[in-house]
Amino acid sequence: MTDKRRWWLAVVAALMAAIFTYQSIGELGAIVLFVGSLAAFGGYRAYRSRNPGAAPAVRCLTCGETLASTARQCKYCGSAKWTVN
Repeated sequence: MTDKRRWWLAVVAALMAAIFTYQSIGELGAIVLFVGSLAAFGGYRAYRSRNPGAAPAVRCLTCGETLASTARQCKYCGSAKWTVN
């Protein structure tokens, strides 16, 4: 499936979901749900801007030591094998 069809499919699915929601809970319910979703998204973004998530730790696969995020090899065992946990 090409990228062009994927966005088209997502737009159609969103439109169908909006129509189903409107018909199920009415105009006022759809408006309240939409405004509430916008408020929740804004609140989440505000919370995340003040409390960013911790970056995943980079660990050596040989000895398990935690490495700096810019490390190219482990300074303890010299291995260049690492993973992001």
